[in-house]
Formats: sequence, structure tokens, C-alpha cells
Amino acid sequence: MIRTVPMFEWERALYQVLKAHIVGYDVFNSIAPIFVNETPPPQYINIGEYTCVPAQAKRDVADCRVTSTLHVFNRGQDKQELNSMFDDIAQTVSAGFDLGEFVLPQYIVHGASIEMIEAFLEEYESGETWQHGVIRIAADLQQKEI
Repeated sequence: MIRTVPMFEWERALYQVLKAHIVGYDVFNSIAPIFVNETPPPQYINIGEYTCVPAQAKRDVADCRVTSTLHVFNRGQDKQELNSMFDDIAQTVSAGFDLGEFVLPQYIVHGASIEMIEAFLEEYESGETWQHGVIRIAADLQQKEI
């Protein structure tokens, strides 16, 4: 049973960890389009879709697995740069968990890891080309006793 939804706390913690350690490109947290009528930076990360699934519904303290999908963008056809961005994210998530930087007031984080990585090329009518990557981060959360 989930008494509170952990996504606000989880995404805030994830955003703070990424912003603290990712250097050279911006990190955004928005499911809505973030660059309407403006040119996006050449590289950026956007925290997008998420899931929250209860692990065991019959416990007094809810355990759940949350995922956050990060969209990673690199202007041009250079997949090496996109791979470097993936590596930055993976190292940041791993180190952030090991160093106890994922701080959630109502939850204990038992693990954070990379669940999936995907990369594909996007070609636009303008002729512009982008590398678009998707990386899914998963974490196991336990609600603190109320």
C-alpha cells in the first residue's frame, strides 16, 4: 500500500544529484516541451516520464520501485558524444547512491541503478540532425515509518 507518492521527492533528489555532478551541459526536469519557439542548447538532459510500482502491497511500510526516464540530446551525428553523456549519467547515479546523496525526507533509498539505455538518430525537416538517447534510472524506495 502506498500512503504517499514518492515521485516528487525522488525526482527532486535525482535532479539535485545530476545538477551537482553533470558538467558541460544543462539538466532540466519537465515532461512538457521545454523549448517552444527557442533554440535548444547543443547538449542537454531532460528528466521526463516516470513510473512507481508497489513492490509488496501488504506491508505497513510501502516498498516501491520507481523509474525515471532521462532524455539525452546531442546536436549532430556524433554518437561518441552521446555515449559520453550516458557514461556521465551512469557514473553520477552510481556515485550519488554510494555517497548517500539521494536524500528523500519520507523515504529510504535502497538502491539506484541504470535499467536501460537506448540511442537513436532524429532527423528534422529543417535538415538538422540530433542524437537522442533514453536512459532509465530505477530506484528501490521504502517509506519511512509515519
